[in-house]
Amino acid sequence: MYRPAVSESDYVARSIERTLAGASSQARQAALAQLVGGIDSGELSDLQRLAREIDSKRKGRGRA
Repeated sequence: MYRPAVSESDYVARSIERTLAGASSQARQAALAQLVGGIDSGELSDLQRLAREIDSKRKGRGRA
């Protein structure tokens, strides 16, 4: 049975990171603002929760 090497979310995140890495700071900020601005309020709440979870995990790793 086929199993992908990375999850869909990891693949998309890496693709976006690579694309944004090649852009100017101004273009990066504008693109992210457009993406976030296009998200409906329910999905935005979910995104904020996930961002907090990721931030907490990062902070937890830094303490070790």
